Amino acid sequence: MLHSLQSRVEFIEAVDIIGTANATLKKLLKPTQNAKSTLPAELNIAIGARVMLTTNLDVADGLVNGVTGKVTGIVHGNLPNNQPEAIWILFDNPRIGANCRRKYLPPANVAQGSVVILPHKEIYQIRLQHVTRQQFPLKLAWAFTIHKVQGMTMERATVSFTGIFQAGMAYVALSRVVTLGGLYLTDFDSNLIYCNAEVQDSISNMPRCNLQSSNMLLHSEMNFSILHHNTQSLFCHYKDIISNPEFMKADIICLSETWLTSVKLHCIHIPGYNLHCSNQQARGQGVAIYICEKYRYTFIPLETGQCHSLLVATHTIPSFLILMLYRPPSITTTHFLSLLVKALNQMETCHQIYNTDYKVILGDFNYDLLKLPSLGPLKNNN
Repeated sequence: MLHSLQSRVEFIEAVDIIGTANATLKKLLKPTQNAKSTLPAELNIAIGARVMLTTNLDVADGLVNGVTGKVTGIVHGNLPNNQPEAIWILFDNPRIGANCRRKYLPPANVAQGSVVILPHKEIYQIRLQHVTRQQFPLKLAWAFTIHKVQGMTMERATVSFTGIFQAGMAYVALSRVVTLGGLYLTDFDSNLIYCNAEVQDSISNMPRCNLQSSNMLLHSEMNFSILHHNTQSLFCHYKDIISNPEFMKADIICLSETWLTSVKLHCIHIPGYNLHCSNQQARGQGVAIYICEKYRYTFIPLETGQCHSLLVATHTIPSFLILMLYRPPSITTTHFLSLLVKALNQMETCHQIYNTDYKVILGDFNYDLLKLPSLGPLKNNN
């Protein structure tokens, strides 16, 4: 497929550098084959080639392992091993690399909308020595294994049944496309579409769930609903939130890890809701609360130091005092507990002032109770 493009095929060799005993650096003569690295030792590529990203470069920007696109430009410079300075990719999903496109504009001879991919560095180990590899995190991708496409969504796909040999593999392959019209089959064999017997037995023995009674957000008109979600960039996932009926059914939407640095708030406005954000909103931080505009409420300033928090009292029937709290991983458990006790004391004071019916505490404490010991009782005045 690569040579059928009738484009110049570029051979790109990785640059491997190994540390020596006297802490100086020396370049390896040849890149190590089969090294434990996501970066290939050798890469053959050409303009027009279908490629896949093999490394997570920027998760918030969608530049993650597994995304695919087409090479639209290869720019040379003075890098070692005659490596190109940059490779430009037009990704299949136009949302991928949106932030990167704002920083780097493609050259005149490269298709608009392309995203620049620069040489990436990764460390692996060989014979008890650390090796730094510099290479483009790309591989040719006119086809994928079924294992690799788990979780992918495609407009069109051709599925070959030749390599299907385990239960569930056919389902994974056939369910990648968004419409039946986008699915093409080769070597079709219906006997290869089957379920694992143990899974089938387990499902048949599960009690049935009545969705009408269990899904309170979607089906109830009588409850006051408060929803919390760790969004990992509100700006990137704003469209996902407003398209989710469970979110839009909630009276109050609480979000942590909003990452709202330099984002204009009108870009994340949800019709019918008022928005309040914490003041600390760097990457990996920040909290926000959307409150349905039909409700009266009081926004209360809160002092919680390095923790990100919001406190709101609703004047509803029943009324709620809602504490939204996010603990950055950099804060120690002891320090966090002291800040939490301080927040609870402030919350109790507000509870007495506003005479609310219920107190609600929610958020993300970045604490895994399955791996770490219990936090223990909080020694506050309440």
